[in-house]
Amino acid sequence: MPRLPRQKATEKEKTEKRTKKYSTFYITVNTNRRHKGENLPGHVDKDKFAQGFREVLDDIPSFFVYKDKKGTYADIESITVNSTPEIGTEKGLVHGHAIVKVVHYTNIHLNFPAMKQAFKDSGAVESDNFHFYVKRVPNDFDRVMDYINKTKQNSEEKILK
Repeated sequence: MPRLPRQKATEKEKTEKRTKKYSTFYITVNTNRRHKGENLPGHVDKDKFAQGFREVLDDIPSFFVYKDKKGTYADIESITVNSTPEIGTEKGLVHGHAIVKVVHYTNIHLNFPAMKQAFKDSGAVESDNFHFYVKRVPNDFDRVMDYINKTKQNSEEKILK
């Protein structure tokens, strides 16, 4: 899916007092299948999963739903994605975890059905029988760090900006 173009803020939006918000999402995708290296039916290729998993996460802005009618992609200040596709140690199932941190000025949600479909379309999963879980997690630490570093430039790598 193509990334949405960044829209510039209008003069009115620049002068309005806006509140910076922080959202952190924990995402898990589990194929419920073992790695194909064992050459058995119903197994998945861990490299194909990893590629599809990261492709969907690279396109995370396209899954944002803006609760405010006037909210747009321009209201997103930054997005940080940390992800790890892996093979489980207990059952050997191919799966991945991601933490997505978003700094924004509007109310956002993630479109779960569209994300789940994107994982299927990317080839990360090969059947409908996979586990997809998203949870919004508390992020008071980010809020405190932003206050402490309010005069310093953030050196963390970003997807946007």
